[in-house]
Amino acid sequence: MKKKKILIIIISVFAAVLILIASAFAFIIHKGYGITAGRALITDNDTYMLIDESSPIVISTKKDKNEFFKDIETGDRILVIHDGIEETYPAQTGAYLCIKLEDGSVSDINSEILIQLAEMGWLSDEYSGVTIDKMLISVSDSNAVVDMIGFFIYNGRSYVSYESLDDDSLKGDYIGRATGSIDEWSSPDDYIEFSGSTSGDIYTVNGYGEDFMLCIDNKDGTVTTYINNNDITMIYGYELFRDRLKLAENYTSVAYQTRGDWYYSTGEPTEFDNSQAVDEFIDTLYSSRFMYTADIPLDSENSSVYDEKEIYHLFFKMNNGTTVHLRLFSGGYVMFAGISDVCVKVDKTVFENLTELLSY
Repeated sequence: MKKKKILIIIISVFAAVLILIASAFAFIIHKGYGITAGRALITDNDTYMLIDESSPIVISTKKDKNEFFKDIETGDRILVIHDGIEETYPAQTGAYLCIKLEDGSVSDINSEILIQLAEMGWLSDEYSGVTIDKMLISVSDSNAVVDMIGFFIYNGRSYVSYESLDDDSLKGDYIGRATGSIDEWSSPDDYIEFSGSTSGDIYTVNGYGEDFMLCIDNKDGTVTTYINNNDITMIYGYELFRDRLKLAENYTSVAYQTRGDWYYSTGEPTEFDNSQAVDEFIDTLYSSRFMYTADIPLDSENSSVYDEKEIYHLFFKMNNGTTVHLRLFSGGYVMFAGISDVCVKVDKTVFENLTELLSY
């Protein structure tokens, strides 16, 4: 009997709380106030914004700003009770209450919004990201690499060969056929949709966006993946390593080689089973900013970053059979082999801890 009374009391209290919450929301709506949840963004001039899905909203308040937004950091999920929203860009509203729902980081905010706000002067240039321009590969260019690797053009972008796989289960929807019509005598007018130095049926790749990766079904039964490595703007590592490559949640094993062993094809990659070191490394990959590989400082103007700085290659085997190939350079620089124009500079301590373990 006693337990039954306690249960009734608990249910009654819970119901009363729900009624109070419902009444509060009804009052807010009746007064014409809005309730919006999203991510907080603090701009360079200490303006607070609410990122509602894909739109930034400038939040103003008559209260003391430091107290009103106490403990709120960029990326935190917040709930704001506010006036109507002015349809400008960014949108604007006055706020009456701001509640922190959960911690977050800048990686929880759409990078395209950060880039737009940087262009408008709300954020510093460091949020403009690095851009790999849309390029037109020419096999007649003496510096081109397409003599060694294949490419094709789709949606005006060049997709470059990345790796070959025996398993064709990655094949998704059929897109079209690469003609293989480009050679060293081709003119600029020949670089049209589906042209390239390789031929074959083009498919989407299951689990990846077609603006990042496609594949070609080869005659020998293998499948070759192709990476779009141009017409991209990125700020943080998570945009590539998390959003495109889905690294942390999908890798099954990690192996490594020294620069010399990889370059001269001596020996096989060595398994690396220190999961804590790997997870810390992936975390810092996600939070690090992108930079141009050409901006990595060199001791000699005439040397190559690969000859002077490269020290290790990491191979993340993914649960779908693909491999994420990373190239590590002294000083803490890390490049995805499929997109060589940019890299991230990671936390020095994490990088040195990892490379020290690799040297054993």
